Amino acid sequence: MKRTNDPLLKALMLLLMVNCYTLIHGQERESVFERNVADSLKRVELKPVTVVEQGRSRHTSRYVYTKDDLAGQISVIGEPDVLRFVGSLPGVIQGMEGCLGYYVRGGNNSNNRILLDDVPVYGPTHLYGLFSSFHPDIATTVNFFQGGFPASTGDYLSSLNQLRSREPNNDWRGSVSLSPYMLGGSVYGATPDTTWGLVSAVRLSPLQLEYDLFRKVSGTSVRLQPQMGDAYVKVAYRPRVNHQLSLSGYYSNDYTCFDNGETMIAFNWNNAHVRAAWDYQPSPRFSFKTLAYVNHFHSAQQQRYSGSDGDVKTDLRMRTGLDEAYLSTNTHYMAGKWAIQAGLSGTLRRFTPAAGRQMVGREAMNTLGDTSFVANMALYSDIMYTSDNLSVVAGCRLTCLSGSIVRWLPDVHGKITYSPFLGWGLVGSYDRMHQTSHTLEGLPTGWSIDLMVPASNLLPPESAHQWYAGLFWQSGPWLLSSGAYYKTMRQLVSYINPVALFSLQQVDWRTEVTTGEGRSYGLETRLERTSGRLKGALSYTLSKTDRRFEAINEGRRYPFKFDRRHNLNFDLRFTMKQTDRSRQLLSAGLSYASGHYETIPVGYYEGVTTPYWNLIDASFTNAEMHKQVYFRQQMSRVNSYQLPDYIRVDLGYTLRSKGRSCTRELTLGVYNVLNRHNPYLVFFEKGAWQQLSLLPFLPSVQYGLFF
Repeated sequence: MKRTNDPLLKALMLLLMVNCYTLIHGQERESVFERNVADSLKRVELKPVTVVEQGRSRHTSRYVYTKDDLAGQISVIGEPDVLRFVGSLPGVIQGMEGCLGYYVRGGNNSNNRILLDDVPVYGPTHLYGLFSSFHPDIATTVNFFQGGFPASTGDYLSSLNQLRSREPNNDWRGSVSLSPYMLGGSVYGATPDTTWGLVSAVRLSPLQLEYDLFRKVSGTSVRLQPQMGDAYVKVAYRPRVNHQLSLSGYYSNDYTCFDNGETMIAFNWNNAHVRAAWDYQPSPRFSFKTLAYVNHFHSAQQQRYSGSDGDVKTDLRMRTGLDEAYLSTNTHYMAGKWAIQAGLSGTLRRFTPAAGRQMVGREAMNTLGDTSFVANMALYSDIMYTSDNLSVVAGCRLTCLSGSIVRWLPDVHGKITYSPFLGWGLVGSYDRMHQTSHTLEGLPTGWSIDLMVPASNLLPPESAHQWYAGLFWQSGPWLLSSGAYYKTMRQLVSYINPVALFSLQQVDWRTEVTTGEGRSYGLETRLERTSGRLKGALSYTLSKTDRRFEAINEGRRYPFKFDRRHNLNFDLRFTMKQTDRSRQLLSAGLSYASGHYETIPVGYYEGVTTPYWNLIDASFTNAEMHKQVYFRQQMSRVNSYQLPDYIRVDLGYTLRSKGRSCTRELTLGVYNVLNRHNPYLVFFEKGAWQQLSLLPFLPSVQYGLFF
């Protein structure tokens, strides 16, 4: 089997190989919010992650981790990432190798919700998902839910990832970072009386300058424009001990354009939001919170083909956009063993789900596009009871969807944790969830056709039921959990044939999508050691996931693309030597997963020529398109071919030494030390089977100064 010779992939791989070191100047320790009002607000704030003991719930569908948990993490770009930790947890299946797209308990990637201080971030990654779009100094705590969700959040089916930003104190700190991928800096702190506080961070990528230098030295004519950056700022004002006002803003942008003279491929996606919040605590038991934000997400792709004469022959474009305005208010009350949260929220959304055009010669042949407005109102409440050996959480969320359709959507959540013996416990949870928007996930490689559309009569809201039962054990530094889940999903959306969107005929995307159902069940186990010289975790998932759509595979069930039967992740951190002024840390990681599924060609047959095709100048289309007119590929049943198993080994070494004014840290890492070419895609082209593999052997070096 041959490996693909794609020029765009080669260019991206070259950048990854060149950018294998990192130089960072930053801070050493996390700042702690020292004011009593903030501490009391955190205690009163009613979330399952705070009311239920962390020791009991750390391995029961909820994981809490901080920046310290990422020490020694081995990543593609050589530095820790607040989102990459999720990929090592049980029940989480990796999609594209090295990227941050993940599939939780059988759901789609679009069924996950990522929140930065309760504001959704729909495009949370840079460089096609290789690393997150959050500066390391922004989020200090991450809460990851797979079940037992809080009723205060909704509109997702699989997982909730809550990123909590840093709270400033009067210990001013800052950082400056320099790496081949990002140039960044941050400043955070507060006035002496902590009345005013500031958190700010910004990053810009030097990849464009690096590639321009490479192009000048090598003499290549291929043009590549990799541009990316992100920025965050938060201002906090505390006029009195029981009042806190905050205003924050976040922005990220990615743009990549590849042009070899005949083919031009461009991608662009960005996020932007402004958030305002008011926290008021009239008494230690009672608190209010009001939140408002405006949010924007945009994604666009373009592929243009030109002949040798330079004239444009084919131009394919797709874009999707989402703008939303949100307002909510809720209250928290605690009395003894009981805690209650209740609130009301409203969201106004504007969808621009698709806009595309295909051009043959100089004539526009196809145009897609529409705009939809949707309003959501939600009323929610959580009730919690906690005793010495029992914790019960019950929540309900009622959403009114108003747009092209009007629906009342009830969400129900419940979780019970019982500890009959010291260190042992049983956990059970149930979640009924709805999602009022759909993401049409298109082709896995090449042309990315992801459209965000609202629920309608044609595409009703997605829904899911999930059951979980398990047990946990804790003794000293050891934590063990094991449980089983069963999940059903309805009204899932899929393309019937996404290529038809670019046919020569007028095509409406609504005619090319269908709804169906899915199910997933499995066993999740995790063993973790959290302290001592040896720290690490072993996670294993045994699961099965399938899909069924009436218009796909003749209505028969078929394996989900990322139905990896076995999924194992092992992470190890060993402190080789530690003194008052230095520490040496050895890190290792092993990832194993069953191969994912593909639909592949199994033969050719002669097709019926498109009417008037012979009247079209052959130079308007490439040779492969002409071939497909006369000879069609006979495809296998949907996802009937399983690729080889995925195996990857990573190694890392960290040396930290403390000086009088700063701490120095050197980290060496190797991603995919075995240089295994794990196949992501196989296809038959030019008379031979070819394989697309993404990330080879990638070394990295990181040097840091912490003040």
